[in-house]
Amino acid sequence: MIKKILAAITGIAIAFTASSATAVGDWNVHNNFSYDVTKIIETPRKVYYVAENNLFHYDKDVDETYGYTIRNGLNDVVVKSIYYNTDADYLLVVYQTGNIDLIYPDGEIVNMGDIASASQIADKTVNDVAFSGDKAYIAAGFGIAVFDTADKTVVESGIFNRNVSAVTIAGDRLLMVCDGVLYHAPLSGRHNTLDRFTSMGDLKAIDLEAVSADKVIYTDGADICAVMNLDFNNSKFTSGRSLITTVPYIAKAGDKYLIQNYLSSHLLDENGRIVSSIDTPPAILSKDYRRYMKCHTASDENSRWYLSADGVGHYTIGSDGKVTIDRQASRPMGTYLKSGAWYMIYGESSGDLYISNSSFKNLPRMNTTDNHMSLNVLSDGFIKDITPANEDVTLNNPNSHEMLKAGFQMVEDPEESGVIYIGTAFEGMYKLKDGKQVAKYDWNNMPVQFRYMFSVLGMSFDAYCNLWIYAKSIRVAEDSEYLVAVLPAAKRKLDNVTASDWINLNPRNFGHTDTFTAVVYACRAEKSKNIVMITDGWAENKLLVYNSAGTGETVSDDTYRVWNSLTDQDGKSFGPSRIASFAEDKDGKLWVGTAGGVIIIHDPVKMLDASATIERVKVPRNDGTQYADYLLDGQLVTSIAVDNANRKWLATASSGLYLVSADGKEILENFNVDNSYLPTNEILSVACDPKSNIVYVGTRYGLAEYSSDASPAAGDYSEIYAYPNPVRPDYGGWITVTGLMDGSLVKIADAAGNVFFQGRAEGGMITWDGCNGAGQRVKTGVYYVFASQSGDSGSSGAVTKIMVVN
Repeated sequence: MIKKILAAITGIAIAFTASSATAVGDWNVHNNFSYDVTKIIETPRKVYYVAENNLFHYDKDVDETYGYTIRNGLNDVVVKSIYYNTDADYLLVVYQTGNIDLIYPDGEIVNMGDIASASQIADKTVNDVAFSGDKAYIAAGFGIAVFDTADKTVVESGIFNRNVSAVTIAGDRLLMVCDGVLYHAPLSGRHNTLDRFTSMGDLKAIDLEAVSADKVIYTDGADICAVMNLDFNNSKFTSGRSLITTVPYIAKAGDKYLIQNYLSSHLLDENGRIVSSIDTPPAILSKDYRRYMKCHTASDENSRWYLSADGVGHYTIGSDGKVTIDRQASRPMGTYLKSGAWYMIYGESSGDLYISNSSFKNLPRMNTTDNHMSLNVLSDGFIKDITPANEDVTLNNPNSHEMLKAGFQMVEDPEESGVIYIGTAFEGMYKLKDGKQVAKYDWNNMPVQFRYMFSVLGMSFDAYCNLWIYAKSIRVAEDSEYLVAVLPAAKRKLDNVTASDWINLNPRNFGHTDTFTAVVYACRAEKSKNIVMITDGWAENKLLVYNSAGTGETVSDDTYRVWNSLTDQDGKSFGPSRIASFAEDKDGKLWVGTAGGVIIIHDPVKMLDASATIERVKVPRNDGTQYADYLLDGQLVTSIAVDNANRKWLATASSGLYLVSADGKEILENFNVDNSYLPTNEILSVACDPKSNIVYVGTRYGLAEYSSDASPAAGDYSEIYAYPNPVRPDYGGWITVTGLMDGSLVKIADAAGNVFFQGRAEGGMITWDGCNGAGQRVKTGVYYVFASQSGDSGSSGAVTKIMVVN
């Protein structure tokens, strides 16, 4: 049959289009920016800067911004700081791991991973760097190291097992601050032991910069930034008065030296005297993030490149003192998430991906509430920051200190596209649209009393558009209350919701205030659409199964059951174990991520019966025995997503991301830092795009995406295509055929009818490695793709073509 079809289409013109789709099996790592800006350095052609542990540069010649990631050249993930060698003209990038990259003006990146890979070093933290020609002197948690960056070798190391916080070169002397003491040694001598250095007295400093052979500027990062005079003959120093406070670092600026805080910046000459001072223009100080500001200049005393929550900009000061902002601050492309992508949801009404940060997820009790809220939306391939400004929301709690802080679970209104509900730690819950407050729900319009903090921890819309929440109001353990409540759909649409509009459920033997990780999940499958699952996420680790009977505001016909221990298919007890995540699959089964692995609730309605059981998924060892292991036994499963082939993507707190078969009995992939572009094995969230094959992965370092081999099934074969097409000689990845109907049988053959590949589609997609049955790449030519659901390629099939070029 294939030969007959080929004969019929031989005379048809072949048109190939190159696809921009990401190849199956490939990764994309998004840069992440936030108000937490670290450093900015102007160089002759580029302005480099670090924010939210990400590295960027702005090219002054072409007016373009570039973001660096492990996907496009960096050799590590978490950027700690950057330093510029003016003599050798390269940027030195320091990572949290102690790893080091050198970036040259032409874009070449050279790794110097000696510190990161050293097994005998305990504390590999790099604190400061000083340069002398091609040599880089590294101050680190273990001592010092000297790199010859021309030869790319370590020429000296001093493993003191003591913290060296700062280093600089003054004339022919090497100075360092080690455990709060200033030391000096001849630059030409050896520095392998602390005995080779001479103490000059106590000094608290996080940065040193020599302005001459006998003068050094230093800062402690807090109260003092001053110039000290050095007396090497008597091994002592004298410090002048503090020039300004809260100076994060000292930067070389041409033949001068720059010190700064968010209010002003100053240039010092070789005598340590201030020769230029500029107050930060009020126009560039973000109201919400004014203390997060860095600046730099390479030479011009009246010029500043600045880095703020709004991005990178530039201003100059005229001879009359007038400020001209000649480049408004702009952010780089990517996410805007302080501390990463903790929560991700696909909007039910918009179909967009919403991403937010948090201070609490995976942390059973409070970690930090200092982070501002970050809220992003990914729509049509573009990421937009929709974080509300403090002025655009109502802050009723004085303990918020006039700051909108990071939130918890969020949901999109099922009836209003783009409207988001998000819980917070102090202010209750906000209803937002396009970064603006639409409504607010707190102790003023909810059935709860105000205490020190009012936290809405979990929420979910049920099949009837009623909003379910789990909240707590707490001052201390003895003065607290929890709230399990429902805002009926009709009441939710009121202009002014009151406390009496809420249905206060508060079931017996359930609920606790000693948690920040409660989860609310309303089932949507037809058979279980009246069921809502609620867990406190910590403390008692109970599971509430609530049946609303689908009657909205009526609770008299409601039933529920509270579980603190479950029984599996073998009659064994499971739990109590913290429940961290839920996901309903395409068969209506409820997958549950716990601190003890994954369980399946096959019929949520039956969980109202005391005899109900759950399934602990068993993965056969396939080692010739009958043994099997529980799926992710003993691991915290933080998030679960179901892809278009009904396979499960499981995020774990410590071992990366797993892809398992539809029934969970086969582990198909385990992505981690060793075999993928994931920046960490701690995965906070995962979401599968229902409209494509992309899987989004959230970590505390931002957002990554993976191109999987399962796209949504098509209703017909009208939009079938293959990519990349043509397949060029230098391409060795997967060739993808998409636009298929579910479970299609796919055959790929040459013009003579020889079949080189056949298989069944996963959802609407299948992949081919471009090889024949012997594993050899096929010859140059046109290859025909036949797809059908019946298995008969001629009965109801479709044809597309792939050009392979060798």
